[in-house]
Amino acid sequence: MTKDRLVFQYANKTLKENRKSYLVYSILAEAYALLGDTKNFYETLETALQNGFPLHENLDEPAYERYIHQEEFQALLKRYLPAQKSDTLPKVEEVIPDKAE
Repeated sequence: MTKDRLVFQYANKTLKENRKSYLVYSILAEAYALLGDTKNFYETLETALQNGFPLHENLDEPAYERYIHQEEFQALLKRYLPAQKSDTLPKVEEVIPDKAE
């Protein structure tokens, strides 16, 4: 069994026990991103966000590099960033790195 399959097998087992775990969904989203599976990446990332995943704190992860400037990714940030429970969160423009960097 490949490492990729093991990640998905372990994640699915964990999700059976706890369907609200944003951590597992975020790990799955990152795995899909690294595999280039855009459809499943966005679906799983949105589920992670719905469950409280603080994406703005993880934007430096390599998995997000190819997506960070895409409209769909930025729309997710804009939709879920304001929903986080903190007055100290940065504005969306502050968490999306400049394309020139």
